[in-house]
Amino acid sequence: MFQHLLRRAALAGACVAGILLPVTVAPVAAEAAPGDLLASFDASATAGIPGCGSGVGTGIAYDGDSLLLSCMGSNVIERVDAVTHLNNGPLTIAGVSDLGALAFDAGRNRLWACQGYSNVVAINLTTSSIDASIPSFPTSGCFDGLAYDGSDDTIWSSADASPTTQHYSVTGTPLGSFSNAAVLPSCPSNSGIAVGGDDLYLANNGCSQIWRSDKTLTSSTMFASFPRRLEDLECDNLSFPGADAIWVQDAYDRELQAYAIEEATCLFGGAAGGANAEGYAVRARVDALPLDTAKVSRSAASLGEAPAASAIVSEGVPAVVQADVLTSRAETTSDEDANFSAASSRGGVASVDLLDGTITADAVMAKARATFDGDDGAGTTSSAGSGLVNAVVNGTPIPATVPDNTTIAVPGVGTLVLNEVITTSTPDGVSVQVNVIHFTSDDGKIEVVVGSAFAGAGSGYDTPDNPSQVGLTPPTPPDPSSVGGSGVAYTEGFETGAAGWTFESAPGTTADVWKIGVPTGGPGSAAGGAKVAATNLAGPMPENAAATLVSPPIALPADGATLSTLGQRLVLRHQQWFEGGVYAGSYYLQCGDVSISVSGGPPIALTPVGGYPQASPYCDNGPGDPAAAYAGDLSGAGWQQKEYDLTAYAGQSVNIRFRALSYYNQSFYTPGDGWYLDDVFVGLEALG
Repeated sequence: MFQHLLRRAALAGACVAGILLPVTVAPVAAEAAPGDLLASFDASATAGIPGCGSGVGTGIAYDGDSLLLSCMGSNVIERVDAVTHLNNGPLTIAGVSDLGALAFDAGRNRLWACQGYSNVVAINLTTSSIDASIPSFPTSGCFDGLAYDGSDDTIWSSADASPTTQHYSVTGTPLGSFSNAAVLPSCPSNSGIAVGGDDLYLANNGCSQIWRSDKTLTSSTMFASFPRRLEDLECDNLSFPGADAIWVQDAYDRELQAYAIEEATCLFGGAAGGANAEGYAVRARVDALPLDTAKVSRSAASLGEAPAASAIVSEGVPAVVQADVLTSRAETTSDEDANFSAASSRGGVASVDLLDGTITADAVMAKARATFDGDDGAGTTSSAGSGLVNAVVNGTPIPATVPDNTTIAVPGVGTLVLNEVITTSTPDGVSVQVNVIHFTSDDGKIEVVVGSAFAGAGSGYDTPDNPSQVGLTPPTPPDPSSVGGSGVAYTEGFETGAAGWTFESAPGTTADVWKIGVPTGGPGSAAGGAKVAATNLAGPMPENAAATLVSPPIALPADGATLSTLGQRLVLRHQQWFEGGVYAGSYYLQCGDVSISVSGGPPIALTPVGGYPQASPYCDNGPGDPAAAYAGDLSGAGWQQKEYDLTAYAGQSVNIRFRALSYYNQSFYTPGDGWYLDDVFVGLEALG
């Protein structure tokens, strides 16, 4: 009854006034092709960013949160949120007077900038000043194009409407000078550079095109075009669901465009990591979440905890929300000598549909930041922010920003809180929690948060412990629950038997082969605990065996495409000890293979990562089984962990099958002690 009420109820009596901003937000980008326009907007209209006057809009960079924009003849960097397109506040950079092209370096957490027309400097955005610890260096020009390449820690640059592109080390050592003639055939003068994996992306001055080139600048294909004078370029793999992007700034106004690019080819900040910044981009389609309690796109960071981010954390039963997880990102910095620490995080969601269209939004973004300075007497600061793009509640538009903790009663259904901000301070620390959309049913059985961020700094920050607030404790990365559940689909250590496991023997072969218990033969002990599954707990594998140990049905989470976008895969792991004795040709053998059955279907061969060691081509595997199997004497390696990739079977119900085969006459052949299994695990792991 309650679920029916949720799906039918309108937010009667809820009236929230607001004017929608003129923002163009692309639909879900999962089907976007390279070069497709993902977003196009005028930052003057959406964020109130001033124009460049008589100057030129020269640079664009992306720091994982904001688009950073520069103007010729100015030392001010304007910041525009890459998702909500709202104003994140300007930065006036000390020590410079004229900023050209820009490029963000995530590994150093610094902004490379062209000072004047030819000098490259590193800017600390936290202090809004040049970082004197990183030497500046002169180039033959960097005003129109600057890109940081994290693959080899180098800088690419080009002068104002330059016929050449230059390559430098980060210390200024020239590495190459390349003519643009072969890769910019229409207009050979370059006006923007981005690095995408093995390729460069170059905007041609005045011809409104972006070309994709190899790094030797010998061949290219046109990537995108737009009827504007395109200047500097920058990569962004965080701001769009299902697609990475390249941003470009128009030279003469604040028009910004983002173009789709193949996933994992154009990563923000030069694709470099770093000790002071950790970020995770996660994307997933969340359809009809089966949950009582959910937090869709949560990020969290706190000192004492590793930076963390997760897409979905859920448990329970009813289904109330649909969304596209956009990004989760978290980072921390600290200086023990200065007794200073800071933490920041952001969580974003696109295409929100809560309670069957009662609450919708094109995008939601939460941001939280906490800093602690134990030496200045002031102690702590915290800040929070949120944004809603084209949000509608029961047909009423919601402004892009709303006052903190705006509460809307939903008669007969529950309570909605927009831009919920919870701060906690102690003499030793501070924390802040932001929940952009927080819905709680009247009976307390259903609670959903869409767009959430947590940050805590200092040694004594106090995370609120209130059951009515969802997920205020930061997660620990990597968080396998980002696809729902704990990330562990199944485990079995055979310590309490093997509930649901069955044994099969082929007709005419030895029955009763597999045993579960404490081993006295073979390895003499379990890999973990005390018990194992084995072909014989006390001695050789029986003769003439074709015996299979079959797991109970295991429900695998998610689907392969979702796992891929999350940077995860499904795996089967187990410990094994195997001794096949002395192999003597096709007449005497002992072997074992692993297969999988989907929904009770026929066995499908599984091959372990790295293949079957000492594989035997003589094993009589039968249809659907591997062409080879474990064979020979592997006992010298002791217990070994074996792994198999199950990603192709994600979202299905499967049985794991361990089959032992033997053919020998003990009068002529000394058999080995056979196959011992322990610690079976099915679940998620990170790619890489």
